[in-house]
Amino acid sequence: MSSSAIARIICPNCQKENTGTRRFCGECGRALWEKCVQCGSECPVDERFCGACGVDVSAARHEQQQQCAARIEEALALAASHQYDAALTELRCVAAISDPKLQTFVARAVAELKKIEQTQATGRDNAQTLFNEAKQLIAGHAYERAQATLEQTPESLQNQEYRDLLTHIRSCRTEILKLGGEIRAAVEEKRIADLAPKLEMLLALKPDHKQAFQLSEQLRDLKLKAAKALLTKHKYQQAYEELQLIPSVVVNNNVETLVDTSSELAGLLSAVEKAPFADRETLALADRLCRLAPKNPDAPRLRDQLQERAKQKPATPRSRSPNWAPIPQRTWVDAPVDELTCLSRATTANDDVAKVLTKHPGQYFVALGLALQALECAAIEADLTPRKEASGIAKLAGMTLGRRSPTTAWGIDLSDASLKAVKLTRAGNDALQIDQAQFVQHRQRPESTDFAPEETVSATLRDFAASAGDLKNVSVCIGLAGHRVLGRFLELPPVPAKKVSELVLYEARHQFPMGLEELCWSYAVFDSAEGKTTDDQLRRLALQAARESHIRERMSRFTAAGLTVESVQSDCVALHNALVFELFAEEKHESSTSAIAAVHIGPSSTDVVVSAPDHLWFRSFGTGASDMIRALMRELTITADQALELLYQPARAKRYRRWANAVEPIAVHLAGEVQRSLVNYHKLFSDHPVRQVFVLGEGPIGLVLRVLRTGG
Repeated sequence: MSSSAIARIICPNCQKENTGTRRFCGECGRALWEKCVQCGSECPVDERFCGACGVDVSAARHEQQQQCAARIEEALALAASHQYDAALTELRCVAAISDPKLQTFVARAVAELKKIEQTQATGRDNAQTLFNEAKQLIAGHAYERAQATLEQTPESLQNQEYRDLLTHIRSCRTEILKLGGEIRAAVEEKRIADLAPKLEMLLALKPDHKQAFQLSEQLRDLKLKAAKALLTKHKYQQAYEELQLIPSVVVNNNVETLVDTSSELAGLLSAVEKAPFADRETLALADRLCRLAPKNPDAPRLRDQLQERAKQKPATPRSRSPNWAPIPQRTWVDAPVDELTCLSRATTANDDVAKVLTKHPGQYFVALGLALQALECAAIEADLTPRKEASGIAKLAGMTLGRRSPTTAWGIDLSDASLKAVKLTRAGNDALQIDQAQFVQHRQRPESTDFAPEETVSATLRDFAASAGDLKNVSVCIGLAGHRVLGRFLELPPVPAKKVSELVLYEARHQFPMGLEELCWSYAVFDSAEGKTTDDQLRRLALQAARESHIRERMSRFTAAGLTVESVQSDCVALHNALVFELFAEEKHESSTSAIAAVHIGPSSTDVVVSAPDHLWFRSFGTGASDMIRALMRELTITADQALELLYQPARAKRYRRWANAVEPIAVHLAGEVQRSLVNYHKLFSDHPVRQVFVLGEGPIGLVLRVLRTGG
């Protein structure tokens, strides 16, 4: 309604009659117009109903005022129950009103806002103070007081961290009560074996628990007495197990001394009894057992039996020592497990060569395989040497036409730890002879890396070149670590023989994760077990590949030292060639449906190679002797050279048990990887089951052999 349409407006404040054109009273200055609460239209102040919507303006205004008052009262009630955020939300809604008629409520809402915000801030400060106090109480294991302290803070002021701490305290109190009940029940029922772990947990939660501490002391004295009695009876492992039942909070010097004694004697006795071979290391452990347990009549008896057994010949010419522990019928890998340490087929030129091979047992098989490759006597001659031929088919053929086969060759196995090399010569009647065997330890043992540092390799190669003699007219083959080589094993569908090369090229392009132009690769196609494969039969294929850049870098190190490299072969295929030469001489031209597996432990990786004259499979994984050396360095706080020495001579460690604690977990992990590898192999090639597993290479071969035989 327009102001011109109204003749008179009576001011409700001073009762003065004003013309309808005025906006404010001429007497008191009060506004003569107000907006309708419902529709927002302007209405004269002296009219009860809105001219636009018909609402009772006075009643609507009264209702609006009641709503504002109710929201303020609701906010105050929420604040009183510590629901500050909800209270502030209600007050902010009132404070945002711009209606002049409601400014009294707006002012009150603003005032209450300030009060509640201050109260909330104070409450949060108090909550943080209580939180810090509770954490100090928890540090002192006063969980009940800590809980009471935290519960003083209203839930609305508790953040997630606060609630988590309160939940933790309640959980600890519940666990303490539960453990207390279980301990009482165990004491009443005389279940002593159940006491130790429960007391350990209870005292970890509440170290000042007097009853639990007293009970722990009683248990300690009881177990000490039992352990001493068992030690007198030379039952070392049982004594050690009794001492392990003593809660750690009551362990004293007497307990620690007996733990060291029992664990050392138990470890030595177990190592002697379960050792696979009667060798020098086992005899040294037996001597140490006799010194530490002079009153144990079994110790000298075991040592004497070991000495007698050590005088006997090994069961096979490929073992360096006679067996000691009975060979189990069933092993962790479902096949007999033995060591492979001695080269037996090729003769040695003199005693000096034999001494070098004997001093480093089981470490020259890869070098032998490489020498066989260089001498062109290998079962698989396809290698990884970079070739200049542009034709892919020519590269597949890998043929060396137009030159005479070498009569002398070096196989050089350069690892992260050392260089092992074998010089092989054709003797009369095509027999092979080892003219030289070189072992060159790196001057500075490197960490476990893909390759040893440049300066270390250069020094080692120079040392080798200086001691190897004349290298002219001698073929040289070097190895490439198994973990640097990709292997793929599959069957080719029946095709004519002349199509095999094309099919292999097709498979190679699809089997490797990079282009063939970046790789050096080769393959071997095996005949069937019944003889030569015909065109209507499946052919088994073994592919291997490595980055050409890696191989050329490897070769350049030898070239820089003055050594000319004719061929490069993967360590896994080189080992296969050595195994076929050593173990399958009589089977080479006969049918064979079983295979042997070789576990070759290197410095930084281990190769599992499954071989037969007509079959090859391999896998590498990154656990090796260097892992054991680093574990010994950490456990015994010694240098790398000292750890290397102790790795092969555990009897020289100050505490054999600490040696075993460092090395045995790695040996168990390594054996587990071997077991997993052979399980996967048998899933793929059930027609060539593994009949025998051999362990060779570096590190404590006897320990790994024992774990593979017994599973622990």
